Amino acid sequence: MLSTTQVEDKKFATVFPESVKVCAEAVGVSDLAEDIAQILAEDATYRLREVVSKSCLFMRQGRRKKLKSADVDKAFFWSNVSPALGHSSDLDFIKVEDVVACQDTEVDLQKIAQKNFSQPKVKPLRLSSEWRLEKNLTQPTEGMHVSDSLNKLHLLDLARLYCHQNPNVSC
Repeated sequence: MLSTTQVEDKKFATVFPESVKVCAEAVGVSDLAEDIAQILAEDATYRLREVVSKSCLFMRQGRRKKLKSADVDKAFFWSNVSPALGHSSDLDFIKVEDVVACQDTEVDLQKIAQKNFSQPKVKPLRLSSEWRLEKNLTQPTEGMHVSDSLNKLHLLDLARLYCHQNPNVSC
């Protein structure tokens, strides 16, 4: 007969010290002590249970019976953990015998590569100018005033320089 602690352990997900050692060896730590592996396993089990309970809380708040990855992302957010990237809630799952997997659609890369993609439209170049005053000046001084014709010539020179350096723009 199982004791109450064994029944409780079967009820929740646990991370074993052996799993922590395997992960440590994969990262490059080869000599991880037993007591450190045990402490890390207990901490990982606690954090896993915390994320699952928060995720279930968000699922219940949404009045759903199906846990979505958005619920897990919200739990990660409230735990100050970066979200799980690459997973979305709109995946279709199929069951093949005892395995549940995402339903993959076949994509013909040859057809996609042969499509003619249109070039993005380049907006026409528009330049405008205005004089900015320095912080302490409230009125422009006599030396700051430039005639409109000189200002237009300066803008045309800037436009020609830009068109010469950028082959996508024609002037």
